[in-house]
Amino acid sequence: MCQTLPVEFLTVSNQNRDLVAIYRQHDALLYTAEWDEPFATVPLEAMACGLPVIGARIGAGRELFRHGENALTYAPGDPLELASRIQELQMQPALRCQMAETAQAEVQSKYNETIVVDQIENYLNTSIEIWQHT
Repeated sequence: MCQTLPVEFLTVSNQNRDLVAIYRQHDALLYTAEWDEPFATVPLEAMACGLPVIGARIGAGRELFRHGENALTYAPGDPLELASRIQELQMQPALRCQMAETAQAEVQSKYNETIVVDQIENYLNTSIEIWQHT
């Protein structure tokens, strides 16, 4: 049955240089993690490109995704809830646009180069201070 659905499984490698173009060719990103991934890079990339995300409420997804605001979420390992979220996204174009815009703005404001470098620098400085006092 799934072979008749318009689903594309895409393997991204170093040969895929233009990720923005790849993301923009698609209607949504399904982030189907089933384990506690500590940092969800792929959904962040998709969100930065304005692609709506449907993501599992596990690992980084619990922190990153807010259901109905910047993504749609589902319980990991629950194909019926995932299917329901896909249908919800398909049937509600206004929600799809609103979530994509919200997610894109959040990623640009929270994960831009300046902020991330500052966070890493602060973490390293704090670590050095702790180490020097032990």
